Amino acid sequence: MIVKIIGPLRQLLCIVDSYEKSALGYVYEGMYRARKTITKIFRNKKRLFRPYTKIVKDRWDNQLRKSIHVARYWLNPTF
Repeated sequence: MIVKIIGPLRQLLCIVDSYEKSALGYVYEGMYRARKTITKIFRNKKRLFRPYTKIVKDRWDNQLRKSIHVARYWLNPTF
């Protein structure tokens, strides 16, 4: 189960660590997708996925959720 949960987060870390393109615009979308994927893993049973998504959300809100991430996300023509 832990491997399934870590999978989406690992993919996000690969995007952030890439040198090919600016990753800032993709971080916001990646966090949203990671949380959504974790929810799907537990088949939308809130009591099961809530502890894991809460950890991700708390880290996101405390360290990474800045106006620049949101602006870069909205200005990215891919999204």
